[in-house]
Amino acid sequence: MHGQFLSLEQRQKLVLSPQLRQALTLLQLPVGELVQMVQQELCENPLLEVREEPDWRAEQPEVEDPDWLEFFGDCSDPGVTPRELTRLEGREADALANVSAGLAGGLEDYLLFQLHVSGAPAHLQVMAEYLVGCLDARGYLAFSVAEVAEALGCDEGLVEEALALVQSLDPPGVGARNLQECLLLQLRRPLLASEDEEILELARCLVRGHLEDLADGRLEHIALALGADLEKIKLAARVVRGLDPKPGLAFGGQRDVRYVQPDVVVERVGSDYVVLVNDWGVPRLGLSRYYRRLLQEGAVDEATRQFLQERMRRAVWFLRSIEQRRCTLHRVAETVFRFQRDFLDRGWPGLRPLTLRQVAEGANCHESTVSRAVAGKYAQTPRGMFPLRFFFPSALAGRAGEAVANAAVKKLLKELIEGEDPAAPHSDGALVALLRERGIDISRRTVAKYRAELGIASSSRRRRCGT
Repeated sequence: MHGQFLSLEQRQKLVLSPQLRQALTLLQLPVGELVQMVQQELCENPLLEVREEPDWRAEQPEVEDPDWLEFFGDCSDPGVTPRELTRLEGREADALANVSAGLAGGLEDYLLFQLHVSGAPAHLQVMAEYLVGCLDARGYLAFSVAEVAEALGCDEGLVEEALALVQSLDPPGVGARNLQECLLLQLRRPLLASEDEEILELARCLVRGHLEDLADGRLEHIALALGADLEKIKLAARVVRGLDPKPGLAFGGQRDVRYVQPDVVVERVGSDYVVLVNDWGVPRLGLSRYYRRLLQEGAVDEATRQFLQERMRRAVWFLRSIEQRRCTLHRVAETVFRFQRDFLDRGWPGLRPLTLRQVAEGANCHESTVSRAVAGKYAQTPRGMFPLRFFFPSALAGRAGEAVANAAVKKLLKELIEGEDPAAPHSDGALVALLRERGIDISRRTVAKYRAELGIASSSRRRRCGT
């Protein structure tokens, strides 16, 4: 007989409480994001307050204020003395000498400054400014002339004239619509006037119709097609390879700057290493004395008391979570660098293979905790700054069965290729033999894979690039 009925059973189930979820989130945050979360919690929880650090300047003796009028000598600019002011007044100011350091802000600022001092007609400057705003990060025009003319409501001929003005600016090649035009613009610049005109004309021919052959290194085929001497084709190819295919990328700008703040600092003290957790930028938090006194005295109504008690529990757990993050990160980092002591002593050759399980066993915690502790974090070591994930390389077979980190193998592979003869570069098979001489036994396929990951071309391509 089928029907509804009740039954009791016991079942184990892992439930993440909000407090535990918050602790795991804090553990995973890098120090920069941790500061933001602390600031957010300070705004939301009145039971938390910042404990001010002692100010060392409070003990310094006071210094009497100088006579500022006498110090400046009645000069309108505090940074210019009267003698310098007299000298500057007698000299004609150079427009380019007064360029603000803010021009380093990016490609757009740099181009707009050149437009403003170019002396071009006002209507062309307006169109050119619009075109500058249409450039991508490479410095290429992202829209067609027809689209720009339609957007501005003007004739395409005027847009072409404004584009020619943009293309005459520095860096060479900016404002191009494709790679071919970018390289041809650079080949017209006076900086290349020192080259032989015949070589420059051959370089233009290579750009106009033989870029694919040039990329593949088929110089003999190009020489046959153009009926030119092979040695001159090699000189022209060298000129083309010296051009910049993406001139805009050299102007990163301040908005592209990414700052990396270490979460862990490793310092050498005598013959040992000390691991420190970088929490110097994190505000020192404490419980508000005022609200604690209100709770103790009971001078509030029931609703306010319940609110303050809930915020008190939340504040206490938040403080515990921050301290737990610091202790866990310190314990995990200490274990990591205990395993990687050879790297701290000897550099890349001392990098050892390491797994999350090994660190978890050494730090007496779970693998998932180690994964969260190292995620997105950096370590400042005597060998430089590295992501903590960098110290967990996979293993390769070395001499006598000894494990070797693949990151160290890639580093050695890159050094071998950088030290090769450009006229006779090492093949992948030769690289396998050279690695075996150094006690690293890997296959040719693995060498090719690592070489591709490093962005290094094959030996045939490297030989052509060296011609």
